[in-house]
Amino acid sequence: MKHHLFTFNSKSDKKLFCIKFLLFCFLIIVIQLFFSAVVPISFKTLDELKANLKDTEIFLFGSSFNHWIDEQDKDKRYISQIVNSLQQKKVHGISKAAFNLEIFHGFINYISKTNYTPQLFIVEINLRSFSPEWEMRPEYEYKIELQILNNDLQKIFYELLSVFKDNTTEISTETFLKTSIYKGKEKVGVVSDFIFDDKKITSERIRKKFIFHYLSPVEKTHKQIIALKKIIELSKIYNFKILFYIPPVDYKSGEKQCPDEFISITGKSITFIKNIIEKNNSNVLDLSYSLTFDYFSDENYPYGHLNQKGRLFVANLISKWIDENLIEHSTKYHK
Repeated sequence: MKHHLFTFNSKSDKKLFCIKFLLFCFLIIVIQLFFSAVVPISFKTLDELKANLKDTEIFLFGSSFNHWIDEQDKDKRYISQIVNSLQQKKVHGISKAAFNLEIFHGFINYISKTNYTPQLFIVEINLRSFSPEWEMRPEYEYKIELQILNNDLQKIFYELLSVFKDNTTEISTETFLKTSIYKGKEKVGVVSDFIFDDKKITSERIRKKFIFHYLSPVEKTHKQIIALKKIIELSKIYNFKILFYIPPVDYKSGEKQCPDEFISITGKSITFIKNIIEKNNSNVLDLSYSLTFDYFSDENYPYGHLNQKGRLFVANLISKWIDENLIEHSTKYHK
């Protein structure tokens, strides 16, 4: 004998159930819309962008690479703040740990829905963003931030959708730790093999960190490459001027730890990225092999952060690019 979850004795019972169910759904919608109206759908860095949107001529989007300060630095300015000091135009940086091309696309997409066009977007392309360390780490997923930035309807109905939405797509710690790690195309382990106490320094651990952070393959299906292409497409639609820049990496130390592999693999990744940008007639400033280890922050392992000398170097080159290339593009409102 078959049993059903819902049984109805008559058509009128079935009709009554449908009416009650629809009323329940309507009540949920009303409650969620009420909370959407009284609770702003935003987050800290978006609030920062909104507060600076109207009077900022140049936005610099970056990861912690922009705002990392070494303990020994006397100059505590971010890269974006140094660029601002070198320019007559107002430059404002929006950055957070592990921010990447996906969320930068979200910010630019958000701005495209306003009536304001900054003179320039400076967009960081950090090689570490292609590593599972950033891509698969749960706290770097920025799922809600991306939903808010990229979907106008979801800005209004996010709480409503969260009631019904299947959240199983969120990355778990277990999934993260089991993610495969590649050195180029060669599988060399899983994430858990490359995570350890940063205070216990050994040459082997430093070598593993260089592999973990920088030697993952960059392919056309990678979500950061997809986001890169979306940013370029937005720039064409809205006539946004964009400068992509690839931050310096400690390539000499990397090559020392991974001889004949570090420059070979990162070089292929950088060339692949630059080809996409240049084929679309966009702008790229490649600083990847421009600095030696003494420009980097005094950290136990290679995280790619710069000390004040390194930040000043990068800021000067960005400012120089602005001076040489931002002549005809003026601030304006777009329709």
